[in-house]
Parts: sequence; structure tokens; C-alpha cells
Amino acid sequence: MLGEKLFLHPSTISKDFTKYCGYNLNKYINTVRVCEAASLLENNSDSVAVIAERCGYDSVNTFLRQFKSIMDVSPLQYRKSVHEWWETSRKSRRK
Repeated sequence: MLGEKLFLHPSTISKDFTKYCGYNLNKYINTVRVCEAASLLENNSDSVAVIAERCGYDSVNTFLRQFKSIMDVSPLQYRKSVHEWWETSRKSRRK
């Protein structure tokens, strides 16, 4: 897809990206997608499946595996911990 737009072979794009940026293109793309998913998990109540699809994942299982690999927690654990942090923070400001 990207290769077609740039008229380059995908392996050329990946090698050049790694050469100039210092990290793997696929890992970068997955990290960007997971960060977007984390933001969505924080700010709305959409299901994990809906968020996975909105972030470009065809498979919820792939999304779950990559999210946990990057964030060290599952999407639902992440959502719960963020909401708990906000509740604790809000309560401490009221005192």
C-alpha cells in the first residue's frame, strides 16, 4: 500500500526507514496504532473490537497481542487503570 504510493518496493521503504529513523517501520506503525487505541480507551466507552477496527486492525486477537506487547497490560486493564487513576485524582482534589 505505502510502496505503491511511493513507487518503491516495501522492503526498500522498511530498510530506509530503519536506516534514517533507527527503528523498524512495522514496530513504529504498531506503536502509533496502539497509542491511538490507548487514547480511545481513555476517552470513550467503545468496545475493544470497535477500537481495534478504528485503529486499523483486521483481527481483534492481533490487536490484543500487540497492545499487551507494547503497553504491558491488556486494553481492558489499561482502561480500568486510567479510570481508577482519574477517580483517585478527582477525589484527592476535593479534599
